[in-house]
Amino acid sequence: MENLIRLLNPKTVNYEAIRVDNTRPLYTAQDVILAISYAKLTKVQTILFGMYALNAYEEAEILELIHPIFNLIHKGEQIIFEEKREKALLIALLELCKVPATYKPSERNRAVLAGVSRMKVQRYLNELADFYKELLENEISKAVQKIEGALKNH
Repeated sequence: MENLIRLLNPKTVNYEAIRVDNTRPLYTAQDVILAISYAKLTKVQTILFGMYALNAYEEAEILELIHPIFNLIHKGEQIIFEEKREKALLIALLELCKVPATYKPSERNRAVLAGVSRMKVQRYLNELADFYKELLENEISKAVQKIEGALKNH
């Protein structure tokens, strides 16, 4: 998926370069954009794909999107949106989309991300953050599969 996303950044692709094997590239940026639009992603998958792959949202926008994402994830369930769920979802989103590759999900690092004490992370948020992170990773992988399927059908 990374090579497809790289096609969307004009600074990293030299379309005028002559390839070694004298063939045309397999996909162009337009093909990738069409595949994303034809992939029939759900609302959650669209938001998560924008966050994860396209880096479309800043941290302030992620904070605003926590409540709608929570509602879309728990659609039809009787789960109350409370502070610990909000913080756990924030930790999961930031760990998926905004931290560097060298980041390790320790209690202290998660406490810094959520703005709470380490003990609160240890007692309440760790398991919930892991649950949300796994759930969001599954949604992102489904979105990637849909986009790759749309590219193959193109």
